[in-house]
Amino acid sequence: MNVEAINNEDTAKVAGILEAKWSRMVDDNNKLTEELDAARVAADILQKDCDYWHDRALRAEARGDKFWADMDFMLQQWNKLRAQCAEVDRTVKRGILGQFELPAPIDDPPPSAVVFNRN
Repeated sequence: MNVEAINNEDTAKVAGILEAKWSRMVDDNNKLTEELDAARVAADILQKDCDYWHDRALRAEARGDKFWADMDFMLQQWNKLRAQCAEVDRTVKRGILGQFELPAPIDDPPPSAVVFNRN
């Protein structure tokens, strides 16, 4: 096909086709832009939800760490007490405490109480 063979009618047909394709492309672009904006909003919502649960998990982990630190401290205290009780038990079994005598009771009479009558 050469340039002289193209007439006004063919040019109008091509222009109509191109205009229809252009308007369809603009509509598709607008729809995709709207879908992209909706997807961005959904992604923001999901990100905020993820941040919320992440922060909540970190706070729970911190509370758990504090709980276990307190439990470790109490366990150390119980172990010290258990060791002291075991030492006292060994001492009693060896009879070391039985070798000591209790002090004799004092025979002095208790002091008398003086009551003042203020009438």
